[in-house]
Amino acid sequence: YGTVAYWEPPSSRASQHALMGHTTSILAATVATDEDVMLTSASDGRVAIWSLAGRGPAARSLPAVGEMTSVAVAADGSMVTGTVDGKLQRRDADGTLIGEAVTVGEGRIADVVVTPDGSTVGAVLWGGSARVYRGKELRPVSPELKIGIFSSRASLSEDGRWFAVSQADAGCDP
Repeated sequence: YGTVAYWEPPSSRASQHALMGHTTSILAATVATDEDVMLTSASDGRVAIWSLAGRGPAARSLPAVGEMTSVAVAADGSMVTGTVDGKLQRRDADGTLIGEAVTVGEGRIADVVVTPDGSTVGAVLWGGSARVYRGKELRPVSPELKIGIFSSRASLSEDGRWFAVSQADAGCDP
Protein backbone atom coordinates (compact mmCIF):
# COMPACT_ATOMS: atom_id res chain seq x y z
CA TYR A 1 0.00 0.00 0.00
CA GLY A 2 1.03 3.55 -0.36
CA THR A 3 0.35 6.25 -2.88
CA VAL A 4 2.55 7.68 -5.60
CA ALA A 5 1.55 10.61 -7.80
CA TYR A 6 3.01 10.73 -11.30
CA TRP A 7 2.30 12.50 -14.56
CA GLU A 8 3.66 13.32 -17.98
CA PRO A 9 4.57 17.01 -18.35
CA PRO A 10 3.39 19.38 -19.72
CA SER A 11 0.13 18.08 -18.25
CA SER A 12 -0.58 19.64 -14.89
CA ARG A 13 -2.84 16.78 -13.84
CA ALA A 14 -1.18 14.13 -11.73
CA SER A 15 -2.30 10.53 -11.83
CA GLN A 16 -2.48 9.54 -8.20
CA HIS A 17 -2.63 5.83 -7.62
CA ALA A 18 -2.63 3.60 -4.59
CA LEU A 19 0.03 1.09 -5.56
CA MET A 20 -0.79 -2.41 -4.39
CA GLY A 21 2.60 -4.09 -4.23
CA HIS A 22 3.97 -3.14 -0.85
CA THR A 23 2.70 -4.07 2.59
CA THR A 24 3.95 -0.84 4.22
CA SER A 25 4.48 2.81 3.32
CA ILE A 26 6.34 3.68 0.12
CA LEU A 27 9.44 5.69 1.02
CA ALA A 28 10.99 6.37 -2.41
CA ALA A 29 10.14 6.32 -6.10
CA THR A 30 12.24 6.80 -9.21
CA VAL A 31 11.53 6.61 -12.93
CA ALA A 32 13.89 4.40 -14.92
CA THR A 33 15.68 5.76 -17.95
CA ASP A 34 13.39 3.91 -20.36
CA GLU A 35 10.67 6.20 -18.95
CA ASP A 36 7.92 3.56 -18.87
CA VAL A 37 9.11 1.93 -15.65
CA MET A 38 8.98 3.22 -12.08
CA LEU A 39 10.69 1.64 -9.09
CA THR A 40 9.44 2.10 -5.54
CA SER A 41 11.03 1.07 -2.25
CA ALA A 42 9.27 0.68 1.06
CA SER A 43 9.82 -0.13 4.69
CA ASP A 44 8.60 -3.69 3.96
CA GLY A 45 12.09 -4.30 2.57
CA ARG A 46 11.11 -4.67 -1.08
CA VAL A 47 11.62 -2.90 -4.36
CA ALA A 48 8.61 -2.99 -6.71
CA ILE A 49 8.91 -2.42 -10.44
CA TRP A 50 5.87 -0.83 -12.09
CA SER A 51 4.80 -0.27 -15.69
CA LEU A 52 3.71 3.36 -16.02
CA ALA A 53 2.07 2.69 -19.38
CA GLY A 54 -0.10 -0.14 -18.01
CA ARG A 55 -0.77 1.56 -14.67
CA GLY A 56 -1.47 -1.88 -13.28
CA PRO A 57 -0.03 -3.92 -10.44
CA ALA A 58 3.70 -4.26 -9.96
CA ALA A 59 5.32 -6.24 -12.74
CA ARG A 60 7.54 -7.79 -10.08
CA SER A 61 8.75 -7.24 -6.59
CA LEU A 62 12.29 -7.80 -5.35
CA PRO A 63 13.19 -8.70 -1.77
CA ALA A 64 15.90 -6.52 -0.23
CA VAL A 65 18.17 -6.21 2.78
CA GLY A 66 16.40 -4.22 5.52
CA GLU A 67 13.77 -1.51 5.30
CA MET A 68 14.24 0.32 2.00
CA THR A 69 14.46 4.12 2.13
CA SER A 70 15.78 4.94 -1.34
CA VAL A 71 16.35 3.51 -4.80
CA ALA A 72 18.23 4.71 -7.90
CA VAL A 73 18.42 3.10 -11.34
CA ALA A 74 21.16 3.21 -14.02
CA ALA A 75 20.57 3.28 -17.78
CA ASP A 76 21.07 -0.49 -18.06
CA GLY A 77 18.31 -1.12 -15.51
CA SER A 78 20.64 -2.06 -12.67
CA MET A 79 19.79 -0.43 -9.37
CA VAL A 80 21.20 0.68 -6.04
CA THR A 81 19.10 0.72 -2.89
CA GLY A 82 19.60 2.25 0.55
CA THR A 83 18.17 1.02 3.85
CA VAL A 84 17.03 2.43 7.17
CA ASP A 85 20.06 0.82 8.86
CA GLY A 86 22.66 2.45 6.57
CA LYS A 87 23.30 -0.27 3.98
CA LEU A 88 23.76 0.06 0.20
CA GLN A 89 23.15 -2.82 -2.16
CA ARG A 90 23.45 -3.32 -5.91
CA ARG A 91 21.13 -5.38 -8.09
CA ASP A 92 21.34 -6.16 -11.77
CA ALA A 93 18.41 -5.40 -14.10
CA ASP A 94 16.84 -8.78 -13.22
CA GLY A 95 16.95 -7.97 -9.52
CA THR A 96 19.77 -10.37 -8.61
CA LEU A 97 21.99 -9.07 -5.83
CA ILE A 98 25.49 -8.09 -6.97
CA GLY A 99 27.98 -8.68 -4.18
CA GLU A 100 27.36 -7.98 -0.52
CA ALA A 101 25.45 -5.09 1.03
CA VAL A 102 27.87 -2.34 2.10
CA THR A 103 27.39 -0.49 5.39
CA VAL A 104 27.66 3.24 4.74
CA GLY A 105 27.19 4.33 8.34
CA GLU A 106 24.80 4.28 11.25
CA GLY A 107 21.29 5.47 10.58
CA ARG A 108 18.92 5.88 7.69
CA ILE A 109 20.13 6.45 4.15
CA ALA A 110 18.18 9.51 3.02
CA ASP A 111 19.06 9.23 -0.68
CA VAL A 112 21.10 7.27 -3.19
CA VAL A 113 22.03 8.39 -6.68
CA VAL A 114 23.82 6.58 -9.50
CA THR A 115 25.45 7.70 -12.75
CA PRO A 116 23.75 6.55 -15.98
CA ASP A 117 26.50 3.98 -16.60
CA GLY A 118 26.17 2.65 -13.04
CA SER A 119 29.86 3.13 -12.24
CA THR A 120 29.50 5.74 -9.49
CA VAL A 121 27.08 5.89 -6.55
CA GLY A 122 26.47 8.67 -4.03
CA ALA A 123 24.82 8.04 -0.66
CA VAL A 124 23.53 10.50 1.95
CA LEU A 125 22.82 9.53 5.56
CA TRP A 126 20.05 11.40 7.36
CA GLY A 127 22.42 12.00 10.28
CA GLY A 128 24.64 14.32 8.28
CA SER A 129 27.25 12.51 6.20
CA ALA A 130 27.71 11.59 2.55
CA ARG A 131 30.15 9.55 0.49
CA VAL A 132 30.83 8.53 -3.11
CA TYR A 133 31.45 4.89 -4.16
CA ARG A 134 32.68 3.26 -7.37
CA GLY A 135 32.56 -0.16 -8.96
CA LYS A 136 30.27 -3.12 -8.54
CA GLU A 137 31.73 -3.74 -5.08
CA LEU A 138 30.86 -0.16 -3.98
CA ARG A 139 34.32 0.82 -2.75
CA PRO A 140 34.52 4.32 -1.22
CA VAL A 141 36.42 6.85 -3.33
CA SER A 142 35.84 9.92 -1.19
CA PRO A 143 36.29 10.55 2.50
CA GLU A 144 33.11 10.60 4.55
CA LEU A 145 31.84 14.16 4.16
CA LYS A 146 30.32 15.63 7.32
CA ILE A 147 27.46 17.88 6.33
CA GLY A 148 24.29 19.24 7.94
CA ILE A 149 22.24 16.98 10.14
CA PHE A 150 19.15 17.42 7.96
CA SER A 151 20.76 16.31 4.70
CA SER A 152 18.16 14.85 2.43
CA ARG A 153 18.71 14.74 -1.34
CA ALA A 154 21.70 14.18 -3.59
CA SER A 155 22.68 14.47 -7.23
CA LEU A 156 25.64 13.20 -9.26
CA SER A 157 26.83 14.60 -12.57
CA GLU A 158 26.52 12.12 -15.45
CA ASP A 159 30.27 11.48 -15.43
CA GLY A 160 30.37 11.04 -11.63
CA ARG A 161 32.75 13.96 -11.18
CA TRP A 162 30.44 16.22 -9.13
CA PHE A 163 28.34 15.26 -6.12
CA ALA A 164 25.82 17.67 -4.57
CA VAL A 165 23.77 17.26 -1.39
CA SER A 166 20.93 19.45 -0.09
CA GLN A 167 20.59 20.23 3.59
CA ALA A 168 18.54 22.39 5.93
CA ASP A 169 20.32 25.17 7.74
CA ALA A 170 20.62 25.15 11.53
CA GLY A 171 17.38 26.20 13.15
CA CYS A 172 15.21 25.19 10.18
CA ASP A 173 12.60 22.49 10.36
CA PRO A 174 13.67 19.39 8.35
